[in-house]
Amino acid sequence: MTTTWSKLTNANIPFETYPFLCQLPDGRVIHIGGSDYATDTDVLDISAQTWSVIDSRVIEGGSATMTGPGRFMKAGAAADSQDVGPGSKTTFVLHTTSPAAWWQQTPSMAYVRSFANLTMLPDGSVLVTGRESDKNGGDISKPVYAAEL
Repeated sequence: MTTTWSKLTNANIPFETYPFLCQLPDGRVIHIGGSDYATDTDVLDISAQTWSVIDSRVIEGGSATMTGPGRFMKAGAAADSQDVGPGSKTTFVLHTTSPAAWWQQTPSMAYVRSFANLTMLPDGSVLVTGRESDKNGGDISKPVYAAEL
């Protein structure tokens, strides 16, 4: 391990605000979306400094977490905090270790949410907590207090 920073000048890619980035088991970095804008799913090969798309579909998910090596979940609405309207109950999973690595929809959450927190638990489940039912991340009159698995 080095204690210095290295510039990856050829790895430039324009990200939306607050991207969700994780490391894959093979060392690449995956961009699985962002909290403010729904995007495609990209992977960075650090040594080659190149990005490639592994799922070109724009799948909404305003919150995300790694659920295991090469496995991810995203859920709820991805919206600019100036947006209005209901959030989303949808959830999706991605298994990058499978031959067909693309987002697959899974059962919906019990509550409509935007900007929620997804927390991976030791037993493999995901705890969803907080935020609000509207896409405007600053509307404190529409909180979602209930937690769910």
